[in-house]
Amino acid sequence: MPTYSGKPALLYSQYKLWGNGTSGKGLAGISLMSCETMDTYGVTWSMTMEEQLTLAIPSDATEKAARKGVNEIVQGRIFQRGQIMSWSLPEKVKFFEMHKIGMVVNFWSKLDADMSEAGVIYVYDPTPHSERMLDFDKKVLANYVVNWLKLTPGNAVLILCEAGKTRSVYFSILVLSTYLGIPLLSAYNIVNSKIKHSLKGFMLDELGVDVHHS
Repeated sequence: MPTYSGKPALLYSQYKLWGNGTSGKGLAGISLMSCETMDTYGVTWSMTMEEQLTLAIPSDATEKAARKGVNEIVQGRIFQRGQIMSWSLPEKVKFFEMHKIGMVVNFWSKLDADMSEAGVIYVYDPTPHSERMLDFDKKVLANYVVNWLKLTPGNAVLILCEAGKTRSVYFSILVLSTYLGIPLLSAYNIVNSKIKHSLKGFMLDELGVDVHHS
């Protein structure tokens, strides 16, 4: 039976990941498992939808400024924005610590070498064409992200693409749908209320959005 400790990196086909194990730097592995399999290993998940959908409201100007530029889809759990590769390593680390980011998923084609030193799991899945976001492997990856969130209460995932308008938004919808156990269209409606996006027509069709009335 696979074991889970520290911050694991997913060892799965095309993805390249960097993450810290429980002692020092290096890769720590975890098998790709379904939610049902993980549940048999004693993973429990008890959080109401109301709790999940709670919007974070900054308590003061400092916190509000710190959150500028990042979309908080689920309070303290799922964040989304455009690329952060232009940030310095100290800026990234400070941001990760502030928001308790333990995993970063990047769909931009450029690899961020800083992530090997940032203390997070880094999922690098270069996807230059938006059409590839509809591929089955993205659903598999979304399941993995949700499994990780269930196993690491208190930690959050940050989902990135270059501009933060299309690929990362679509993947955030996949993650939210699985995380809350709701239809894709319902997840879209939640994300649509939080993010100014540029989802393509074929993405909206896949999500079941009626473009004539959306």
